Amino acid sequence: MISHPRGASGVARPVAGPTATAAPSPANNDALHASREADHRYGSRDGARAATTLPLAALDSLVACHFDLVQWLGPWRRQWQRALSQPSPASPTPIWLADLAQYLGGHAAPPGAVNSTFAPTPAYLTGFCAGMRNAWHDAVAADLLPADRDALTWWMAQPADWLRAGAFLAEATIGDLSRARRRKRRAAATRKAARIALWAATGLFLVMEIFAIVISIQGGWVDGAGRVAADQAPDTIFANLACSIPLVALCTLVVIDLKRSRRNAAAKGAPEAPTTDARQPE
Repeated sequence: MISHPRGASGVARPVAGPTATAAPSPANNDALHASREADHRYGSRDGARAATTLPLAALDSLVACHFDLVQWLGPWRRQWQRALSQPSPASPTPIWLADLAQYLGGHAAPPGAVNSTFAPTPAYLTGFCAGMRNAWHDAVAADLLPADRDALTWWMAQPADWLRAGAFLAEATIGDLSRARRRKRRAAATRKAARIALWAATGLFLVMEIFAIVISIQGGWVDGAGRVAADQAPDTIFANLACSIPLVALCTLVVIDLKRSRRNAAAKGAPEAPTTDARQPE
């Protein structure tokens, strides 16, 4: 849930207009310019944050509108209006739309809905659009999303079972993709560390087994007093078993690891899923 910005000056507020004879002073102009800059800065921050919580299908439709929030929100606002007028709406209001209304007021919420009675200042709205645009471009630059629109359409239709059963990537958010990437990198680092430890342990026990075989052949096992043992058999059996049993187990794990790596390499190509055109309401 997007929290309402605290201390943001993006909400429209009544301003007493100048008198007919009064001319704006430089101090007033500076204050107005500073207020607009603050509104733009707050809007950019909130827009970037909101962009990471929107489903990719909705965010893609915003990209198609060239990040014109007023034009893009029109169909969604009408859908929300229909939902208010119908006891059991066929298309319920998306949660993210109600969240956006906390920032954008009547641009997102229809009359009668919560947050429909205010509108952000033009500077805040401009900054909000810029923040969402920057968040989108940052996600593309970070390779979270394909840069090509045709590739993006195909990509969003791919299954995303890691999100939930039966979900598609179009339902994920930039935040979901970022968190999934971090989890994937942590898992890859863990697997790499485990693989290094496995191969190191295998090599160590292999060297120990070779030394045990050489010493057994030379009859060089010694007793507690440091003298060559008269009966080499017990020491030979114990030493070779102590090295060979772990070595066999480790070699088995190495073979399993190699097979898994080959399967993962062969399964990189995911099958194409049915595309969906449910991006923006009519």
